[in-house]
Amino acid sequence: LSQYIQVDLIPYGNAITDVKPDGQFTFKCQHGGTECLGNKVHACSILRAKDDLTRVRLATCMINNNYIPDRIGKECCEKYNITWDDVRTCAHGDQGSILLNNFGQLTHSLNPPITFIPTIAINKDRSNQVLILKNLLKVVCEHLDKLHINPIECRDQI
Repeated sequence: LSQYIQVDLIPYGNAITDVKPDGQFTFKCQHGGTECLGNKVHACSILRAKDDLTRVRLATCMINNNYIPDRIGKECCEKYNITWDDVRTCAHGDQGSILLNNFGQLTHSLNPPITFIPTIAINKDRSNQVLILKNLLKVVCEHLDKLHINPIECRDQI
């Protein structure tokens, strides 16, 4: 499907960003500091991934065990040939905070605002979240079918 779709991952969630007078960012995440670090690890790693498929696999790997972001980040980065030292330096430094702030601006600019996490948009349409979260492949295939695009991955979905 990768030739037909573009995937944009926005690791931010229901966080709140505070900009200090010196321009530094602090974040308050819904599930605490570990979630904020996990979001930074996600942000820094997807920036370094070579393609959408790797980004999705990387995020899935990290989400499956996100209680210790540095440990799972290292494991997942190594699995997908991304240099962990670069990701760790980014996540614990200014670049990670800048990326998370940028993703926060994208998240907060959505209209209407997001109501739960994860939220998935297809062609900027965020309706029908229940079905999307239940069977994303089916919904993607239905959208492609409307464009008369019928990849092999969609044969059993429509």
